Order: sequence, then structure tokens, then C-alpha cells
Amino acid sequence: MSIEAFYTKTALVERLTAVSGKHREDWQTVDASVACQVQPYDGADSGAGEFFRKFKLYAAHDADIANGDRVTVDGDVYRVEAVKVMDFVASSNRHVEAVLLLGR
Repeated sequence: MSIEAFYTKTALVERLTAVSGKHREDWQTVDASVACQVQPYDGADSGAGEFFRKFKLYAAHDADIANGDRVTVDGDVYRVEAVKVMDFVASSNRHVEAVLLLGR
């Protein structure tokens, strides 16, 4: 079974295009319909106390997701902290794994 069978959610991916003044950020939509799955991240503590919680997003290997992007899934807004393409040459399980911080 392909890993894509587990992509039961849809993500909105936005990229920061400009910062104006102290508190204004302009975001551009990169993709409004990225099929994905989001799960709690069992890795190391973020060191951010209780303000942020870490999650891991799984999506197709060619999804346009980059460090610093803003990702919205089911109304929750995350900031992408790290992205890794898992490219298994002879496998149907090629995918992107992104570490997300909730609450940014």
C-alpha cells in the first residue's frame, strides 16, 4: 500500500513574501490543496516550553513546502521548522516529512 493512502487531510501552504513595519507579514499561497497527514512529533523537545508543540507533516515527495512556510490544516496554523525529502528510489513510499510548530 502506498503512503499516499494515509493522506486524509488537506493543507494550505503559504510563503512569507514581505515584512512591513513591526507586525505586518505578507504571505502568498504556494498551494491550497496539499494532500497530507499530520501527527504529533515524538522527537526531541522544542525547548519552547508550552507555547509551541511539534508535529510532523507527511506529503507527496514533490510537495512545495519549505522551511519558514506557514501551513494550515483543519484550522490549526503551523510554522515549518524543517523539511526532508524521503526519496526511496524503487519504492512507492517517496514523501516529504516536515517538522511543524503549532502556535506561531
